[in-house]
Amino acid sequence: MDYANDPILPYIVKTIQRTVEKFDSISPEEQKKLVILTNDQVESIRASDARLRDEFLQNEPKIDGTLKTQENVSKILSRWGK
Repeated sequence: MDYANDPILPYIVKTIQRTVEKFDSISPEEQKKLVILTNDQVESIRASDARLRDEFLQNEPKIDGTLKTQENVSKILSRWGK
């Protein structure tokens, strides 16, 4: 496929080049500010992670009903999350 006569391609290339130039021209400190999380965001992630971890550990695993009838499995499940 040949894009030599594509009328839109030069516009797209220029747009991409301008965007890249904007990012190339910012300082390392400014780059860091663009990707750094605020303290509120970090705390929100920690709280969500802790909540999901606790839910995972507390909720009984989803296993087949016939397996639940096994003596060893039923003993384990009776103590699950306690």
